[in-house]
Amino acid sequence: MAIRREYIGSGKKFIRYSPEEMADARQTDMLDFLSRKEGFTFIKAGSVYQCKEHDSLIIQGDRQRWYWNSQNLKGLNCIDWLMKIDGMGVQEAFETIIDLSGNIKTEFVKAPEIKNEPKEFHLPPKSETYRNAAAYLTKTRMIDPHIVSYCIKNSYIYQDQYKNVVFVGFDDKNEAKFAESKITNTFYKRKPKNVSGSQKEYSFNLTHLTPEGNKDTVYVFEAPVDLLSHATMYVISEKKRAERLGQKPDYDVWKKQNRLSLSGTSDVALQSYLQRYPEIKNIVLCLDNDEAGRNGIAKINEKYADRYNITVHVPKLGKDYNETLVSFLTVAEEATEQRTVDNSEEVAVTNITQRSR
Repeated sequence: MAIRREYIGSGKKFIRYSPEEMADARQTDMLDFLSRKEGFTFIKAGSVYQCKEHDSLIIQGDRQRWYWNSQNLKGLNCIDWLMKIDGMGVQEAFETIIDLSGNIKTEFVKAPEIKNEPKEFHLPPKSETYRNAAAYLTKTRMIDPHIVSYCIKNSYIYQDQYKNVVFVGFDDKNEAKFAESKITNTFYKRKPKNVSGSQKEYSFNLTHLTPEGNKDTVYVFEAPVDLLSHATMYVISEKKRAERLGQKPDYDVWKKQNRLSLSGTSDVALQSYLQRYPEIKNIVLCLDNDEAGRNGIAKINEKYADRYNITVHVPKLGKDYNETLVSFLTVAEEATEQRTVDNSEEVAVTNITQRSR
């Protein structure tokens, strides 16, 4: 039998258990523990176990955490049970589970390790309309309607039943493998979230949309909205060019660039993308102009600079490309309104002068 260190505290003798022994004790299987100690039996109910004798007593799927709703008690393991239900102290609770040789007493077994099984991926149910999603993208985010319409028509974007806009990523077989959901109600400040089971390797991207496109370059963003904002800037530039030359603008000009959203700053999506498109030689980083974005740029540059030509395009106005787009269009709209007001006042003065004559 192992020799144990003991110490005196509050007039009582205590056994000093090692951290490893206490960790093992806490991992005791609660189903086995309560079956042997209390005679309780359990049935599987979805992802949890429900006690037949006390239906409000629930053991979680890890077979350690427990809730006894009728008693308004809960715990992380059997040690908590012994202390909260049986009223034991810490020392007595551990002595109940660990014998003096350092082993978990044979009448109790260890909870099985739970492997994280990959979650199944399912796209959120579609709404019969895309009104809220389209309005949010074109009005609030000021993304070009031609781009939004194309993405909706080709299933890159849709509206779910909760009026969220969903951005979809596809694999090489054109099967949806990723989805990012963003709330369209601007009164609620909630971050976009990846749909459960999404494979970030296939994050939202718009690639090879036209045969005339630039095949060897990809523009990289943190979020789908920034990606679409960057595309919109190309349309704005094309409109100005066409107006200057008296030509009809090419509204498909934005399709000539490849664009990828990382859904954050991790390079998981970028690494997979570069493997799927080996023709890429140039990476243009268009991440946010903040600490997270700058750190992301530094890490990507360090990892890929020896194999790719990397350039950085910093948003000119605001933190990201959408803020740049909204700021630019807002200023342009205000300037247009001001010119309209000035011209109207000038005409009005001219007319008054003519009438007075």
